[in-house]
Amino acid sequence: MTPTIAPPGYVILDGCKITTAEFASQIGAKCRHGSLYLQDYAHPLPAGLASVGGSLDLQDYAHPLPAGLDSVGGSLCLWGYAHPLPAGLASVGGSLYLQDYAHPLPAGLDSVGGSLYLRGYAHPLPAGLASVGGSLYLRGYAHPLPAGLASIGGSLDLEGYAHPLPAGLASVGGSLDLQGYAHPLPAGLASVGGSLYLRGYAHPLPDWIIPAGVDVRGYWFAAIRQDCGWRIRAGCRDFSVEEASSHWGPGGKSDRPDCLALVEKIAAEIKDL
Repeated sequence: MTPTIAPPGYVILDGCKITTAEFASQIGAKCRHGSLYLQDYAHPLPAGLASVGGSLDLQDYAHPLPAGLDSVGGSLCLWGYAHPLPAGLASVGGSLYLQDYAHPLPAGLDSVGGSLYLRGYAHPLPAGLASVGGSLYLRGYAHPLPAGLASIGGSLDLEGYAHPLPAGLASVGGSLDLQGYAHPLPAGLASVGGSLYLRGYAHPLPDWIIPAGVDVRGYWFAAIRQDCGWRIRAGCRDFSVEEASSHWGPGGKSDRPDCLALVEKIAAEIKDL
């Protein structure tokens, strides 16, 4: 989230600068549409505020949120925010920035629609958290993930994370970084939407993943079986076997013998299945 700073005496609401007096008279029970940036806003929010339709930026905001606030439709930024969140907050539609936030999240929070940033966050996540719609950043996070977490829509970075993943985790929509991760993947994990990073990962991989190794630049090559067939992933590349051979082969857009050797290794293993 890029901070938008309001000058003293003003609030940024729906992308527009309005005076604090106008804000107090307009907001009513809902900030329905856009984002609300409260840096340098010196007053408590209206007691009846129940939802914010867009993002809510609380960086260094000095007052507790209204007790009845139950949803934030966009991202929620808590850097420097010193108060507990309302107990009834059940959903955050965008990303949730928890770096160094000092309080536990509300027990009823069951979904985060965007990415979840946990570096420096000292508390367990709510037990009922079932999905993270974006990426999940776990470096330095000391607690196990909720047992019911079933899907991560973006990338999953496990470097330095010390706990097994939830047994029911079925999908990771983006890249999966397993470098130095010490535990086996959940048996039910059925799909990874992005690239794999496997340096130092010592456990067997599911049969729908074929690791090939790294090219001279350090990019990991692996094939992942999907409904449409095998896809070769390396860095930002996502090719069929034929596309990969053409791309990295002689006369291709990126004529690289080291990459082609890894593609041919994968192709041979697929042929033997």
